[in-house]
Amino acid sequence: HMENGWSVEGMTAEFGDNCTAYREDVKERASQSDSNDDLGAIWVDDAIGAIYQALNNTNQLGDTLILFQLDHGKAEKDKIWEGGIRIPQFIHYPDGIADTPRDWSGLVSTIG
Repeated sequence: HMENGWSVEGMTAEFGDNCTAYREDVKERASQSDSNDDLGAIWVDDAIGAIYQALNNTNQLGDTLILFQLDHGKAEKDKIWEGGIRIPQFIHYPDGIADTPRDWSGLVSTIG
């Protein structure tokens, strides 16, 4: 059902598939914050939730590896406090992977 726009469960579907109404809802939720950065964070949270929900609804979640890592931004790269050393990250393992213990002794870098 896509009369007014894209139908995405967990995002636009709750607004009658109306993208404009969904964007207004994101703006409203972000207006409770002092930072415009929350607009993007709210949208990313909604989008990842919608992907997760779609994979679950189609019985594909158990076969899917999800690795989500957010960059801390250019302004924080040279800092040694919270914004420079910590970044949000989560991993969802497919069924069976977490059942087998694995060790990793190499270096890990997010520098590409």
